[in-house]
Amino acid sequence: MRGKGRLSALLALLICVAGVVVTITYFTLRGSIQTRSGSVEVRGLGAPVVIRFDDWAIPTLEGESAHDVILAQGFVHASERLWQLELYQRIGQGRLAEIFGEAAVDADRLVRTLDLWGIAARELDALDPEVRSLLEAYATGVNERLRTWRGMWPPEFVVLGIEPQPWSPVASLAIGRIMSLDLSGWGTELARIAALARLPARLGADLAPGYPRWGPTIVQDSAAAPFPPDSPSTAVAGALAARAGTGSPNGPARAASDREPPARWDPLAFLASFGLHGSNAWAVGGSRTADGHPMLANDMHLSLRAPSTWYVNALRSDDGWAVAGFSTPGAPGVIVGFNEHLAWGFTNAMLDDADFVVESLNLDQSMYRDIEDWRPFETREEVIPVRGRDPVSHTVRETVRGPILTDVVPAGGLTLSLLWTGSGRRGAAAAILHLNRARGARELERALDAFETPHQNVIYATAAGEIGYRLSGSVPRRGSVDGALPISFEALPRGWEGWWPPDSVGAAVSAPASDYLASAN
Repeated sequence: MRGKGRLSALLALLICVAGVVVTITYFTLRGSIQTRSGSVEVRGLGAPVVIRFDDWAIPTLEGESAHDVILAQGFVHASERLWQLELYQRIGQGRLAEIFGEAAVDADRLVRTLDLWGIAARELDALDPEVRSLLEAYATGVNERLRTWRGMWPPEFVVLGIEPQPWSPVASLAIGRIMSLDLSGWGTELARIAALARLPARLGADLAPGYPRWGPTIVQDSAAAPFPPDSPSTAVAGALAARAGTGSPNGPARAASDREPPARWDPLAFLASFGLHGSNAWAVGGSRTADGHPMLANDMHLSLRAPSTWYVNALRSDDGWAVAGFSTPGAPGVIVGFNEHLAWGFTNAMLDDADFVVESLNLDQSMYRDIEDWRPFETREEVIPVRGRDPVSHTVRETVRGPILTDVVPAGGLTLSLLWTGSGRRGAAAAILHLNRARGARELERALDAFETPHQNVIYATAAGEIGYRLSGSVPRRGSVDGALPISFEALPRGWEGWWPPDSVGAAVSAPASDYLASAN
């Protein structure tokens, strides 16, 4: 009996200890939650900003100027989603392995090969002063939240033993580039290229089906003709010859030992675990609604995760800012939502926004063919910090057409450079901020003219009773090249021929006869 009593006493003691540990942990972690009441002295504001949280913890931010409201938005985003901001920044910088170790090395190599951070910095240099000022205000708000933080950092920082980095406008712009990468379909294209390099040519057509003539389209017109059945096998023949080293103009292939470097982690799959996915949207005109006003709905099919990809908020300023909807922590403004004049929704356009060029290399792999000449690669040396081991060095090789992507993601033994709209000078930031204040369909159209990447189907409805559709994003001019397949360097010696003008892409600037529009992917 005494043994049972001792066992019971020991069990009771363990329960008490566990209870104390859980209680201490709970209140310690709770100390990282920043208060939603009271006042905070924030530097950089021209006048006070009032932030009101409703019963669902959705904030409305009100101030005298757009500058002050956007600064306060950065402050709120950092208060509520600080770890999310840190994660986005590290993805854009190619610094995930610094906290996650070996599993993230290839993802960092991919991001650094694409130079997402450098692209974002160049985008910042090209922005007009107004947009740049709002990005700087947002960064100030985030950094003021870091300066005024009370209590411990959120638990992710404590577990990993790190502190949050200061925020910058480049970090906000890098988020747009991360979304462009995630929403691009070139990962599937690479997989198809790798399969074509292994399959008999007669099976190639099955891997590049065209859209059927009878298929519906967003603007409800006739669909484009599908690919000819024999186009995949014909176009890929030169690339396969390059892989086999048969003396084609594409030059010799790499040695077998260099073609498929072993990879324990798929960098695209690793990054996709943090990313976005497809969506749908529709709008109906007044003839189809009970009150005679148009109606719009947008369901963005994103992975369920904690925290959510989105943060719902409303922004209002005395100088004309009045918008509400889904924002992205780390970026100013509202991505999808409505203002007093219109509402808009996005779905991924699934555009072919990338091409892979088969490069011809000399025997020691130090030079590539450019029309009649051999040129040395432009190279960058990247040093990637890795948790738990020495840093990893990575050499990025670039041609006049783009970086050599297959140094990171192999594709059937080919050496492929990447042409990608996501590396262009204009991202989404300027377009989104102008769209937030658009006063109708015409101003929405002008805002979207500056939307280069990521490619989106935009469906909208206006207070004036219009519904409409617009494809946003720059569409490459390829000439006769089939972008679904690898392309010889001779076909695109300097890259794409340019861009299709905005007024040449898909659009419905007023309601079709059916008085509805729909987009899904």
